[in-house]
Amino acid sequence: MIGRKLVSHAKRIMVKLGSAVVTRSSGSGIALGRTANVIEQLCHLQASGREVILVSSGAVAAGRHLLHSGRRLIEDLPIPSRPMPPVHCQVEADVQLRAGRWEVATAQECASVGQSSLMALYDAMFKLYGIQSGQVLITTAGLLDREPRTSTCKTVNRLVSRGILPVINENDALLPLPHEGDGSIGIPVTDNDAIASILAKELK
Repeated sequence: MIGRKLVSHAKRIMVKLGSAVVTRSSGSGIALGRTANVIEQLCHLQASGREVILVSSGAVAAGRHLLHSGRRLIEDLPIPSRPMPPVHCQVEADVQLRAGRWEVATAQECASVGQSSLMALYDAMFKLYGIQSGQVLITTAGLLDREPRTSTCKTVNRLVSRGILPVINENDALLPLPHEGDGSIGIPVTDNDAIASILAKELK
């Protein structure tokens, strides 16, 4: 009850959406109804004068579904002996022909496709309520070192000051490299949950 009371009086609210919320449990793409419901609530919060920041997962799962759908589309084409997807295909397949066999796309490839698609969906949903959103992609190194972390926070604060709702997520299209940072962050940064935790403190 105390927690809810604090949130009800909070000026700035950060919401973290996990993959289990954004995507369907069956793996068949974005959970549109559930996601739209959350977006509607966030828009109502912002319309009430709150500053809303969204941290979202789901890019890899969304991209994996899109690529898998593209592969099925290509495999169903009634054209014989087509070893590779055509350049003009709407969605690239999640496989590549290497050494005579199909290989599943990496998480980085899925994230690359999923990030743009998920952000386009968020942008369209927010605009239905007259709210402009802005994407902020973050890397582990960008949080573990004080200077880039401060720069990221400044960008988020500037977006918020303009009435733009920031949508933050880890840039999973880049393979994370080992990075210990400058010691200013005491927790491991391995996913969007950690990102949300760090930024919630930095942006309060």
